[in-house]
Amino acid sequence: MSFIKPISGEITSKFDPTRYHYGIDLAAKSGSPILSVASGYILASGYTRENGYTVWIMHPQGFSIILQTQF
Repeated sequence: MSFIKPISGEITSKFDPTRYHYGIDLAAKSGSPILSVASGYILASGYTRENGYTVWIMHPQGFSIILQTQF
């Protein structure tokens, strides 16, 4: 299985379960397009002040991802 990078940007925080960080953080310019890492369908989307815009995507291979904006 291959994945694409969801956004062109700098990695600011790597996956580190010892610090309860179960994702990868990327910084990019405001307005940059964000892509899904693989094909799938949207389970939920919304906005909160804590997490910004959020999209939860389910993939047919049996995994899901959550994409969030900082603001």
